[in-house]
Amino acid sequence: MNKYQSIAAICAIVALVVLFFAPTKSSQLVPAHLQAEESHEGHDHEMPGDLDEEVRQAVELIQKSAQEGGAPMAGINKLKGVLAKDPNHEGALTQLGYFSMQTGQYEKAIERFEHLVNINPENKEAVFMLAQAQDNSGNAESAVQNYEKFLKLYPDYPQAADVEERIKKLTE
Repeated sequence: MNKYQSIAAICAIVALVVLFFAPTKSSQLVPAHLQAEESHEGHDHEMPGDLDEEVRQAVELIQKSAQEGGAPMAGINKLKGVLAKDPNHEGALTQLGYFSMQTGQYEKAIERFEHLVNINPENKEAVFMLAQAQDNSGNAESAVQNYEKFLKLYPDYPQAADVEERIKKLTE
């Protein structure tokens, strides 16, 4: 495992810990400094709260299975069920993207975060996670583009120097 794969693995573990200890409201499952404003305008469903509750329950199922050493598929399937009802549900896409990253399924993560960015191009979290997934999958050119986009969206990002260093390494 090279240095960058190690960094990616650490990021995935940190994300899992954050998800494990985070409050269960879907908008609070992401790092606070990257949270996009959650909006359900334009979603096809009539009652966004119900789908948000399904996402919350799915994440709880996944967290419980992680605690007990069980299989997370019941929660994953519940998240996929939310997307069957509303393919643009940002909470479900975000969580599935995170879980794809944690399990090394970078191509799935890329699809989910690309979908999120298409829905909301200003979603800093989705842009950053898309860059990370592309970076981890070996797509340096796309990763650099999205890291740069992230820094433009979030110029005051506390770890901007780390992101700039990663861009530099990917472009060498």
